[in-house]
Amino acid sequence: MGGEMKRVLLTAAMGGGPYLPLGAALSVATTFDAAISIQLYQPRTDDHVVDPMSWGLTSYASPQGLVNEEAERARRSVASRLSALGLTSHSARFTVEDQPLSSWRELGWASRVHDLSIVSREALVDSSQTAMEQLLFDSGRPMLLSPYDWNQSIGDCVAIAWNRSSETARLVSQAMELLRRAREVQVIEIEDWFVDGPVGADLCDYLTANGVAARLHSTGKARAEFGYQILHEAQVVGADLLLKGAYTQSRLTQVMFGGATRDILREARLPVLLAH
Repeated sequence: MGGEMKRVLLTAAMGGGPYLPLGAALSVATTFDAAISIQLYQPRTDDHVVDPMSWGLTSYASPQGLVNEEAERARRSVASRLSALGLTSHSARFTVEDQPLSSWRELGWASRVHDLSIVSREALVDSSQTAMEQLLFDSGRPMLLSPYDWNQSIGDCVAIAWNRSSETARLVSQAMELLRRAREVQVIEIEDWFVDGPVGADLCDYLTANGVAARLHSTGKARAEFGYQILHEAQVVGADLLLKGAYTQSRLTQVMFGGATRDILREARLPVLLAH
């Protein structure tokens, strides 16, 4: 994504067609002249697991006929959503892949040969949370989390949640072409939310040297949990996209004690570009 995005993976569990963020995907496709592959998947990790209540290895694979029926219903749902936008399932912009992936793991593999993956925020419940983590941790690519009904442009005013971390620095590098296209980029710096590293003014200098119209939006101490404070500041500057390095704290720490990434995943009302 350091250059222009040409191949984008839009993912949904087989029952998640109604939550596909097609508006966000269309904005990306239009901006970068990109092709969008809509990939359905079955929400499980493996067909076989060790079941302590049985004699050992147990299969939880659905019969193939049932899988085919579910996939066909999902494809019809997606086609209906595309039609409402005046598109087809085999248009120049969007293609619905014929076969659903059989597990979460395959999402990470598939996304390695795309510039970006897109996930619906509303779908991030239960198994979809695991699918999102596969895309973040096993793809090596950024992930765009978007409200399913987002129908505005993306990337005109971009906010960067700058906590000085290597995760955020990596994402800034990956998103450089997008940042250069933005009308304005606001570097959000919260006084008591950071790790050791360069301050927000240093990031602004770096971005300016790379042809990005960057400004510093520095706040005092957070008046709420950091994730909520970041979202509030993004709203204050009028951002239509937030960049956030994901899980500077470990996932275990986030689960036990909370963290900015977890709160943003749950509450964001604007598209959020994430990378680990």
